[in-house]
Amino acid sequence: VGVDCGEIEDSIAFSIRSMNSPSTKWLTFEHVRVFGAGVCVKWGSNYAEEQVDAITWREFVFSSFDIGFLINAANAADYSLISRGSMTECKGTAFSLPNVGFAEISRVAAGMISPDCVMFDISGSSPDSLVIEGSQAEPTGDFMHLSGANDQRVVTLRNNVINTPCLIDGILLANFENNTMTS
Repeated sequence: VGVDCGEIEDSIAFSIRSMNSPSTKWLTFEHVRVFGAGVCVKWGSNYAEEQVDAITWREFVFSSFDIGFLINAANAADYSLISRGSMTECKGTAFSLPNVGFAEISRVAAGMISPDCVMFDISGSSPDSLVIEGSQAEPTGDFMHLSGANDQRVVTLRNNVINTPCLIDGILLANFENNTMTS
């Protein structure tokens, strides 16, 4: 599937959400290409009762976009996987994660085009564990911004190539395991 959003700033290529009647679960998106989106994937929508879980994104390409994944809901993304993705010409944030559940992001590369870009912008007070593994951002912008309420966020960075800064604000648990850090 290919979606060309025509460089429209407020465009959303995919929106995945639920009001929990019924819930949205067990979807797999493979070989998806998105070009010129404001947001490539908007996932969740601030409703605490929302269930948008067990979603898989695999072997995707996003090009010339402002936000790659915007995952925002108290229960969004539990048991979900985002894997083997290429994100080029990111103008803002590859992964904006104000609230994300038990999820894994692995083997994703992002090419940032501005020093203000961020590959992973993680915030919120969800206590669910997020694993980021085998990923890399090109050397512009920041690899990660992590913030949240006192010890309410757990992030594990494993086997990543981190060429740019990681900024951590708050009393948070960030596990760094076997990463290659050049910055």
